[in-house]
Amino acid sequence: MDETDAVLVMKTDAAAVIKAIADITIQKKKLEEQEKGMRAQLIKAMEQHGVKKFESDSVTFTYTAPTTRNSIDSAKLKKELPDVAAKYTKTSNVSASVKIEVKG
Repeated sequence: MDETDAVLVMKTDAAAVIKAIADITIQKKKLEEQEKGMRAQLIKAMEQHGVKKFESDSVTFTYTAPTTRNSIDSAKLKKELPDVAAKYTKTSNVSASVKIEVKG
């Protein structure tokens, strides 16, 4: 049996699993999009009310304020001498975020 035939047989044998994985993957993507929007709303609410952390019975929410980060531009660093790395330090904006921790 060549690979093309093997793929056809596998698709038939695993059709239910393939469909289930495809359905779950689509649901996951939709849920991740919803979560992203909800996180943005939660960040806005936490910023408006000055709340840094709160928890329920099952989840803890911790606000992280936006900040900047210094990093080394490794492409330039690789082209230059390591002792001049400070010359290539750049500052990046870091967005606000919410850490969600499920208990148990």
